[in-house]
Amino acid sequence: MTERLVALVVAAASGTYLLNGLALPVGTTARPGAGFFPLAIGAFGAVMALVWTVAAFRRAPAVATEPGISGEARGRVVATAAALIGFCVLLPWAGYPAA
Repeated sequence: MTERLVALVVAAASGTYLLNGLALPVGTTARPGAGFFPLAIGAFGAVMALVWTVAAFRRAPAVATEPGISGEARGRVVATAAALIGFCVLLPWAGYPAA
C-alpha cells in the first residue's frame, strides 16, 4: 500500500515539474532555452513514475515479516549519514579536493 501511495505522489510531482517546465522557452537542440532541461527531466521522470505506478498496482502488496531494519542496514545508513554530514562540515574549510 505504501509503495502505491509513494508511486502516485512521485507521478504527481514529476507531472507538476513537467507542466512547470512547459512554461519556459524550450529552444532547439542546437540552442537550448531555459526550459529544455526541465522539460527533458520532467518527461523522463513522468514516464518512469508512471511505469513504477503501473508496476506497483499490478503486483500484490508486500506483507512485512519483521518490523524495522537489520543491524547491517542500520550501520550502512549511519555511515552514509555521517559521511554526508562530514562532507558538509569539511567543505567550507578544506574545499572540494579534501572533502
